[in-house]
Amino acid sequence: DGEIYNVANGAYRPLRKYTEELRKIVSPEMVISYGKDPDPFISLQPSVEKIYEHTSWKAKRSFKDSVKGYEGMM
Repeated sequence: DGEIYNVANGAYRPLRKYTEELRKIVSPEMVISYGKDPDPFISLQPSVEKIYEHTSWKAKRSFKDSVKGYEGMM
């Protein structure tokens, strides 16, 4: 009750890597414009230790497989 959990697979990559992978799958011709890197640097690395410790939940699919699963719904 009142807990907050990160739902992720625990593998960390910069957000840009995820958006580029998503672009390749969904719309390869799309161009993504990025701004400057934040200063100071901000880490968005999720911790999945708590969700596993409290519930034994683990992701079974990769980011790429998850996106491909929704590809036909768009």
